[in-house]
Amino acid sequence: MVKGKRSLIPAVITQSRTELVPGNVRVKSIAFKLRWSVYTVIKRVESSLTSKVEQEVYLLIAGGYRIQPESLLKMLKVFRGEDGLRPCDQEYNQVGKNLFKSKFDDVVEKVEQALVLVDKSSDSADYMMSMESAAQLVEAYGGHSEEILGEIVENLADVAKLLRIKSETPRVIVGVAIKVLVKKITDSSQGSTLPMTIEEMFSSRGKEVKNRGFRE
Repeated sequence: MVKGKRSLIPAVITQSRTELVPGNVRVKSIAFKLRWSVYTVIKRVESSLTSKVEQEVYLLIAGGYRIQPESLLKMLKVFRGEDGLRPCDQEYNQVGKNLFKSKFDDVVEKVEQALVLVDKSSDSADYMMSMESAAQLVEAYGGHSEEILGEIVENLADVAKLLRIKSETPRVIVGVAIKVLVKKITDSSQGSTLPMTIEEMFSSRGKEVKNRGFRE
């Protein structure tokens, strides 16, 4: 090494990106995005996410999305239940021919889907979807969540009328509508059946839609 010049490979680069430490580039990136110090990031993550595996989920997700650890916890409670993620949840299991997946991967994928919904709703000046509502919608409807949300948003007045919601606030209407849908799909014996119209989603007549898929 030439005297007076720094090493070309700083020691910090060798640290694992899963470590919740000040030198981790992911921690630095999150701190910059949230306008926090790296120590605030660490303190907030440790306080909200006691599972090391869930801390890793946060470090993986928060670099691409502006999300606080407390908000991630709300989503995780929907996707993994009350029990925290454990190291064994990172183990891969065969789910198809030549296809392997872990519970960790599944949760990360759902979190990203929910955050896409939140991002889409934030484009509107009238309402913004809550983290919990987005997670509930993804848990119930998976890949159809964006289409379901689009139907609700495009027909807010009709949704409010069908559900007899007095409030004219879009955020309230969307929140109530999602709770109704989540309960409907949870209670339905036809778990794979998805509603196709606003009337089928929210009609007080309670007609069930059977043997029909969602429009692709």
